[in-house]
Amino acid sequence: IRHYGLSNFDPPTWQKASATYSPVAAQNRFSLLYSHANQPLLRYCQDQIIGFQAYSPLERGLLTDQSMQSAKNRNEAAVSRMLKEHNPFLIKIEAAKDQIRAIAIRYDVSLATFITACTLLTPGLSTCLVGTSKSQHLQEAVMATALKVRTADYQQTKDLLAALQIGASSFRY
Repeated sequence: IRHYGLSNFDPPTWQKASATYSPVAAQNRFSLLYSHANQPLLRYCQDQIIGFQAYSPLERGLLTDQSMQSAKNRNEAAVSRMLKEHNPFLIKIEAAKDQIRAIAIRYDVSLATFITACTLLTPGLSTCLVGTSKSQHLQEAVMATALKVRTADYQQTKDLLAALQIGASSFRY
């Protein structure tokens, strides 16, 4: 093995492992919903010139148009009732996504493409690993690498998701 990386390590464990070995990549779950939780590890990786690979940047579909759309198409009344009664957080995230979707429309791209492009702008992040078996999703991920997002739109997107207040205590490495 010429090079190796570590996955799902918290910053203290990463630093212990780095004292003995020389990993070249970190791969952790990362999305703009809780990007602040990964800031210590991102900074460490930047300082040590270690690539940080984000997996699940779209939160397993939660930050895409698909998350609630298929359920809404099946039974909108039931989904609406479920959201209001059981998970008010989903109502907040859908409202934030509506605002971000309006920004994405100005770029003529899907919500998933836009959020992936914004995620790639995160300082210290080298790669977004988007798991997919659909060619459309792969094309959207590739499009995100070339999308030129204005700083103000990136900041607005980050702020909208940060306002949902997913705390570091909610984050699991």
